[in-house]
Amino acid sequence: VSACLHLGDLIQGEYSKINKPITYQLNTLKDFYPKINEFNTYLLLGNHDYSVFESNNELKEFLLSLKKFVVLGYKKAYFDWNNYLYSMEHKVKLLNDEMMNEDIALSFVGHGHELKIKSSSRLKAPTLSDDIINKTNGAYPGFLIANLDSNYLYVDAYGFKKNKVILKKNKYFEKNMIDKYKVR
Repeated sequence: VSACLHLGDLIQGEYSKINKPITYQLNTLKDFYPKINEFNTYLLLGNHDYSVFESNNELKEFLLSLKKFVVLGYKKAYFDWNNYLYSMEHKVKLLNDEMMNEDIALSFVGHGHELKIKSSSRLKAPTLSDDIINKTNGAYPGFLIANLDSNYLYVDAYGFKKNKVILKKNKYFEKNMIDKYKVR
């Protein structure tokens, strides 16, 4: 693993449907979030994180104290991975956030809580949250692993089902399909 991208909703925040208080959520985050120093974790704040991050110094101080943890901001961020431009999005319809269609090789999209391949350039990532399980559409907690080699970009989606990790779906993109997005 060279980096971890977190697409937001690290915590549930303070919403009417949430039955765990923010102090409980913060303590759980502090107790269980991996303190890995081998690679960076990049967090794009989600709608559940943003208001708490802006108003709660305890959350802000904790995240900023983690040595290899980088808070990128809110809604959208860009990064260069082996000379290709990618983006991270946390798209929330309720916030009327218009995302521009930039020339990117692939956008990793949070907020949807399930894996969806929206087009050849947008992957909606599953959530790691264990309290948002929609069994009607098969949305279980999970994560993506992306690998880039000289010919392909591989993206595998994994899910947690009954305490086991299972491969849900995989997708690959030929390098010549994304070469037009090479950073020059």
